[in-house]
Amino acid sequence: MNEMGSSFSFVGHTRFSLFNPRSTQWKVTSGNRFKRSSEYFDYLYSEERMSFRLKMLIEYSLPVLELAAEKYKIRHIVSYSSNMPEEYKNRLIEAHKRFPFLVLDECPVGDGATPWQELLSDAFTDGEMIGAFRLDDDDVLGAGFFEDMSKYLKPEFQGMVISLARGFTAVWDGQTFISPREVRHPMLGIGLTYVYRRTLDGTFEGPSLKGGHNVADRYNPVVLDSRSPSFFWTRSADQDTSTSGSFSQRLARALEIVKDLPPAESNEFRKAFPGLD
Repeated sequence: MNEMGSSFSFVGHTRFSLFNPRSTQWKVTSGNRFKRSSEYFDYLYSEERMSFRLKMLIEYSLPVLELAAEKYKIRHIVSYSSNMPEEYKNRLIEAHKRFPFLVLDECPVGDGATPWQELLSDAFTDGEMIGAFRLDDDDVLGAGFFEDMSKYLKPEFQGMVISLARGFTAVWDGQTFISPREVRHPMLGIGLTYVYRRTLDGTFEGPSLKGGHNVADRYNPVVLDSRSPSFFWTRSADQDTSTSGSFSQRLARALEIVKDLPPAESNEFRKAFPGLD
């Protein structure tokens, strides 16, 4: 049983600007855009990019998890590369002191994140259900995410993937969020949860990780639930999928992406994401 007397836990994982120039996971690292690793380093750890991501993580995302941790057993891993500048590492270390559920994972340069099963192998009891979710460093889970997701952390859902597919998106203009919109996106990576069970021999049985989040249904049963907003998906001029052109050009592209989505209902948005409006 966990601290709150229930038989399930949540494990979140954020890959915080991992330095891996060979990766094709992000568009910014594909197509040989950066000819030298030093160019990639300068982009990845630029003040503009990092200040926004640290703000989103520490001021918005982790406080949501802190509130949920009053009711649920939560561990949240932040993986980062060892060559991250010290000023940013220190911000993460300070966050670790403030948020006891936070687990820091410093990775060798060029390596991917350490699997949560290796970092937290002794954190769960035999038979415990675990909801393992991903959360990008510039996105936020909604206030009701954990209550909605907890309904699926039961033995009958072991091996399944749960997609709470409804949420909101908005564009960061460098000072505030503009053009808030409602979005429905099945199998979006934000909060996509894989249901595991810790076995008697200490291993974890759960879904296949083949193919990535957007094709999870090709390898696992997927539960789709769009009843309540569960995520906030940020758009900005500084995202890894939009790195060419001036700031104003990149901002215009971000606004173009969301312009045809329905406007967010203000009361529902404020309820799900207090402090973001």
